[in-house]
Amino acid sequence: GKILLIFLYFSSIVDTNPPGKRTYTAINNPLTWKDAQTYCRTYHTDLAMIDNAEENADVMSLMSTQYVWIGLYREPWRWSDNSSSSFTNWQSGQPNNYDSDYCAAESLGHVWADVNCDTKCFFWCYKDLKISCFKDDLWHHMSWPDLKN
Repeated sequence: GKILLIFLYFSSIVDTNPPGKRTYTAINNPLTWKDAQTYCRTYHTDLAMIDNAEENADVMSLMSTQYVWIGLYREPWRWSDNSSSSFTNWQSGQPNNYDSDYCAAESLGHVWADVNCDTKCFFWCYKDLKISCFKDDLWHHMSWPDLKN
């Protein structure tokens, strides 16, 4: 009896969501970059932040259209949450910093281009997976980055 109770207690401490994985949602409603950011922050976590080639492929598989907003803007190029971008996937000749091209969008070729932020594009939002922890008879929901800290 005691061993089963201990097992059940520890098995409820953290659920089985893969740590560090984000979930992405394609939004088929064209908005400006700023309006897309506001939407994502209201209903998800933020505009998509792409940290590596695997995430880039995952995100692009969700939607195929000419340009889709990601959470990158400049200058210098930073993610919507103001973190720096260590992974980039710019199209050849991009970013060209032409005129008012201060926001990044992903194109059909899985590459990024700088685009005028007032252009209305579809966009991706991401949501950090929540980790459920049982402590002191209360459930706590934390994002993976919060849990690591």
